[in-house]
Amino acid sequence: MIIDNFIKEYAIEVILLFSTSAAEALLDQFNYVEAASIQYICIGEKTANCLKQKGLNPLFPVEFTEDGIINVLIKLKNGGIK
Repeated sequence: MIIDNFIKEYAIEVILLFSTSAAEALLDQFNYVEAASIQYICIGEKTANCLKQKGLNPLFPVEFTEDGIINVLIKLKNGGIK
């Protein structure tokens, strides 16, 4: 699959998802073996639940905004989230 090759080639570690439809579209084109090795950050609980139903463990911010996602990224980079 093209998306799998892209993720491997560019060593993607984190994927940001801003809607349930974006999450579904990504996962429809994706190898779940590779999917588990990536950290997902979703805009909110609804999008995160879409990934949880697929067996993944996404993060989402307390504040469901772009700034909230940036704060999660900062915490993740600084080791504040495992």
